[in-house]
Formats: sequence, structure tokens, C-alpha cells
Amino acid sequence: MQTKKTLLTIVFSLTIIGAGCNTTTENQTNKTTKNTETNTLVKAEPMKYKDFKMGITLYYPADWKTQGQDNGSIIFYPKNQENLADKTGTNLGLSTQDLSKFPPVTLDQYTEIIKADTLKRLTNANIISTEKITIGGLEGAVMTYTATYPNLTDKTMKVRHAYVLKEKTAYLLTYTATTENFDTYVESTKEIVSSFKFDN
Repeated sequence: MQTKKTLLTIVFSLTIIGAGCNTTTENQTNKTTKNTETNTLVKAEPMKYKDFKMGITLYYPADWKTQGQDNGSIIFYPKNQENLADKTGTNLGLSTQDLSKFPPVTLDQYTEIIKADTLKRLTNANIISTEKITIGGLEGAVMTYTATYPNLTDKTMKVRHAYVLKEKTAYLLTYTATTENFDTYVESTKEIVSSFKFDN
């Protein structure tokens, strides 16, 4: 029981951007140029992120930024969502959890652990859904929920917590946003998760 409580505590700590014909031709050219510029921005190649310590590689939108954290995790966020200091900015966090000191757990067991922990520890927590997905070529899962953080903000936050287990390590990709911003960036974060791969 003590081992399970310790595992729950660690899981919780990890989950908390002229006239006539000439005029017509010129206008069309200008429109084409503008459209080309727009399409160039939309289709900009994603940025590559490689973490040698974690042994993973993923890709994130070219108009997003990254920020390392003291605990070794990394945060990816849109350039227009830079209010990370107050913990309410839109972001996707990448982190790991060492499971080597705990009894082996299956993906389903891990899901039940974090579900219970979320409902117990977070204010007004509501589990919206859980589902299996593929992450890095392995079976993973994603849990989506809402919760409030009274000590940080009066807004309700929505979280899409994706995770996969490999060799006694849990790899966590957690997208957090206010309920108002969640749908704006969720597809971008799904693409980030889909691009995640193990290097060995």
C-alpha cells in the first residue's frame, strides 16, 4: 500500500505562437504571392527535438517554442501563449517517471492509478475519457480531464495526458490549456504525440 501511495505522489507531481488587363494580372499576381506566403507559413517544416537522455525524438510546430525545466522536463508552447510563469499558459509538457523502484504495472493498471490520483488530488476533477493509442510504436494511452486550480487561476483547465510505458519508465506528454483554448491547439499537440519515437 505504501508503494502505491508513493507512486501516486510521483505521478501527481509530474502532471502539475494601373487599369484594365494589367491591373487584373497584377492583382492576381499579388494574391498569388500572398497565398504562397501564407501557404509557406502554414506548411513550414516542423522543428525537431531530440533528447539523448530520454532517448527520444519528436517534432513540434515551427511557430512554437521550447523551455527546459529544473526537473529535466521540457515544455512546448505556442509563441502567443508565453504566460507560463502563472502556470495557466497553453503548453505540452514532456517528462518521464522512473518506475524501477515499484512493482511492475501494466498499462491498464497505470491508467487506473492516475485516474484515482487525479480524482483524489485535483479540485473539481472530471475524467472525460480514456483511450488506447500508439506512442512510439508501442501501446500507450491518453486520459482527458478537466480540473480547477484555485491557488493558480479561477479558470477551469483541460488536460490531455498521453503516456506510454517502456523498460520501467513512463513517458508522459501532457497538454494543458484553459477550456477556452483547448480546442485551438489540441490537433497540434496530437501531431506532436504522433511524431514521438524511441531512438533505440
